Amino acid sequence: MYTLLDFSNIDKKSKYSIPIDIKQKIQILCKQIGAEPVFTIIVQEKKTIQDCIREMNKLTNENKNVQIPLILEILENICVDDFIPSFFNMVHKNVFSSKVYAELFNHFKWPIFHDAFSVHYDKYSESFDTIQIVDSADYDSFCEMNLVHYQRRTFTHFIVNLDSKIYYDRTVSMVFSKIDEYLDKDKDIMNELVEILFILNPTDVNSKTKIKTLSTLNPSEYKGINYKIIFRFMDILK
Repeated sequence: MYTLLDFSNIDKKSKYSIPIDIKQKIQILCKQIGAEPVFTIIVQEKKTIQDCIREMNKLTNENKNVQIPLILEILENICVDDFIPSFFNMVHKNVFSSKVYAELFNHFKWPIFHDAFSVHYDKYSESFDTIQIVDSADYDSFCEMNLVHYQRRTFTHFIVNLDSKIYYDRTVSMVFSKIDEYLDKDKDIMNELVEILFILNPTDVNSKTKIKTLSTLNPSEYKGINYKIIFRFMDILK
């Protein structure tokens, strides 16, 4: 059994320091119950683009209540225009953080972020006119095109998580239009379109009716349909 003296000696010898994010959470809890924490938090002032990127890299759904206010505070002290390219670069490259990135975006009070989103959305929409499937034999081009597909899918997740009905409905309509266009043209491009539709997962009656109709098509009658695509339509209906 440890005595109070033992604990005191252990405390003096231990080099362990509670991480700052844990201390911040303890401080929040203390304030909620009206208690004073037994430690002080010395936070180095953060006011650069790199500071903002670094904190955004730490952002998770678990720590968002601490990280989002911290990121917003840093943005108050920098030129937000300079942070925009970094923000959307991270949005395009990290699908796993899409939901919390969208939540962060919804906290942005600067109109320029929303203007930038519109620009990125326009580029995203235009990418549906130039979908390409590259043979793996051309390895460099194959990897480059796979990255384009990945970033298109990741931005689609971001659109879904933004909860913007205008942009969401516009995207669903565009994808259905492209599916109609490629229905009798190209299976590989159709497969990419169906994957985007799977991410969007529209649940309105009209969309479900259209997807159900697509899922009953006969692959032998359409150049842009195979059974893999049919099964993917069925997955969306589940």
